[in-house]
Amino acid sequence: MPLAQTLNTAPHFIDARVLVDFLDQQAVVDTGLKTGSTRYCMGGPIVMRTVAEMPVRLGTAAHSTVVD
Repeated sequence: MPLAQTLNTAPHFIDARVLVDFLDQQAVVDTGLKTGSTRYCMGGPIVMRTVAEMPVRLGTAAHSTVVD
């Protein structure tokens, strides 16, 4: 938890751009189609920031968590 609390939005936006740029460089990727992003548990904010940063390329997002 201490490590998670040190995260801020800047790395999330940078990671989103780097990931999509990497995928778009792959020959098998159709850049005319949208992709999606998913995370688990504490990754919910990350998935929403990813889609917010890359709305032209990401068309869906999912967040999952376990509820007791």
